[in-house]
Amino acid sequence: MAALLDRIVPEDDFPSATQAGCLEFILEFIERDPILSEVYSAGLMVIDQLASPAQFVELGAQEQDLLVARIEGTRFGSTVIRQTIEGYYAGPRSRAAQEMVGFKVTC
Repeated sequence: MAALLDRIVPEDDFPSATQAGCLEFILEFIERDPILSEVYSAGLMVIDQLASPAQFVELGAQEQDLLVARIEGTRFGSTVIRQTIEGYYAGPRSRAAQEMVGFKVTC
């Protein structure tokens, strides 16, 4: 999952999705919502099937990007992309938001 998030928001002059705390942000939602947990479980299985015989994490950046593009219009794809972006820019512990715009949650 971390590799997928980091293809959605890769590291450049700013942190990648996982460096910004997006994985933790999404996992909190998954833990609270059984339906969302099912969406992610099924979606990650599809990613593994599409990447076969390799695993997603073993593919090169271009191959990973092609797989992300293939799932983009699916329920899982739109959910993971949306939640990654939400976590990156608006998550309560978003290191990216803190670094880029000085956003910091104090409560």
